[in-house]
Amino acid sequence: MPKAALVLIGSELVSFSRPDTNGPCAQEALASIGVPLAFSARVGDRVEEIRDALRAASRIADVVITSGGLGPTGDDLTREGAAALLGCGLAEDASWLAILEQRLRERGRALTPIGRKQAAVVAGGRAIPNPVGLACGCWLEPEGRHLVLLPGVPAEFRPMLDGEVLPRLRAL
Repeated sequence: MPKAALVLIGSELVSFSRPDTNGPCAQEALASIGVPLAFSARVGDRVEEIRDALRAASRIADVVITSGGLGPTGDDLTREGAAALLGCGLAEDASWLAILEQRLRERGRALTPIGRKQAAVVAGGRAIPNPVGLACGCWLEPEGRHLVLLPGVPAEFRPMLDGEVLPRLRAL
């Protein structure tokens, strides 16, 4: 039976006084398809911390799901942490970039160079569509395992988990 791990990313989450809504949601959703949660960690917004947590999680679990750190700001470093773990870089997903530009246009905003980061995926990964927000997720398959990067905003995390991640995991 495959096992899952969850890595919650964001310096604001390191304090356990901050409630975690995505962890229980992910645990319940994974259990519904017969995949138990075997590891969970909260890490700050540092590439090294993210890399190390992903390394520890991937030693325990077949599926590692992250929550957070995919936005456009300087402390959104989940992609970089995953790339450091895998020894690769980032690539822009042209399809998601087009969607991002369209969504911003509809909101009367222009894409900025910093906002463009939300169309980046870890090299070799596939973009996971975000039906609500601006940052795409990323699905990677290093060494026969599954590494899934999702936004931390609960209103984005849950639809992506339910609509994209769980169906892919069921198909496996």
